[in-house]
Formats: sequence, structure tokens, C-alpha cells
Amino acid sequence: MDNKTEEVVFYEMPVGRYDRALLGDKWTMNYHAAEQHFHNFYQAGYCYSGEGLVFVGEDMEKYGPGMISLIPSNFPHRIYSAKGSICSWEFLYLDLAGFVEKCYSNDEFLQLRVLQQITRGPIMVSVEEQPRLSAVISAVLEENREQRALNREAVNGYLYVMIQELIRLISM
Repeated sequence: MDNKTEEVVFYEMPVGRYDRALLGDKWTMNYHAAEQHFHNFYQAGYCYSGEGLVFVGEDMEKYGPGMISLIPSNFPHRIYSAKGSICSWEFLYLDLAGFVEKCYSNDEFLQLRVLQQITRGPIMVSVEEQPRLSAVISAVLEENREQRALNREAVNGYLYVMIQELIRLISM
């Protein structure tokens, strides 16, 4: 990789959960990751404002408001804001392996097949291209922001729907 280093960004899941959300103003900035990095969990990113480039492996994609990045665990990536652009993102880190194992506990073959499909590679889509997937990701972010009663159960329901929407997207 042209002698560039990669950094692991490690997150722990809260006990009894399959999601960890990074929310709020802390994620509004001029992004300029010089090094590729990767995470130990699946990353779903939602861009609210700003524009720039996301480098995923050797590929490059433009991003702007309404862009969703879906990056499997251990997949190198980095993000650059356009010159002078302050970008606002929020992120979900998802233990999809643990969640799929829970959902399909009686069928190991199906667990493997689903995981292989939804973690095949990174995906960049817009809200316009995938309104249902966008709505589900937005709902998980909001559940984490509001922390209302039955939050964990609601998030798990949304994660199940998200997996189905990912399978539909990949099957297109």
C-alpha cells in the first residue's frame, strides 16, 4: 500500500448491545485522516453536511450531505473534507456477527451466508438511492440519542431490518 501505515481504531460494545453510536458535535470537523485506519466493528456513517472524499481501500468516492458509508470491520479507509469544508457525520459501530448469530441461532449455515453477503465489501450510497436503509440507520442514531424506554429492543428491531435492506441492496 505505498508504505502507508494503517491504524486500528478499537471500540468496545456496551454490555448487552450490538451497537455503539458516535453522536453530536464532536463529529463535526474538517476531516483529514492522513493514514488509513480500520475498525474492529462494522461502521455505518451518515453525512449531514459538508463534502469531501472517502478512500476505501484503493477506491475513492465523493461524499456530501445525505451520503451513507457502510464499511465492514477490518477494512482500511480514510476521509478527507474538501478544502474549507466543515463536515458533520455520525457513526454507528455494529457487532453484526454477534447480532446475526443471535437472529439465526438455529442455522449456522444461514448465519455464515448472511454475514458473507452483508460484509462482502464497502458500500457508499445516498439517501435518495436507499431511502429505507437511510431511514433505518437514522432511526438507530435517534434511538441512541434519545435513550427512551425499550431502546435496546427497538435498536435490535431496526438492526434486523437493516440487515434485510443490506441483503436487498447487495442483491440488486
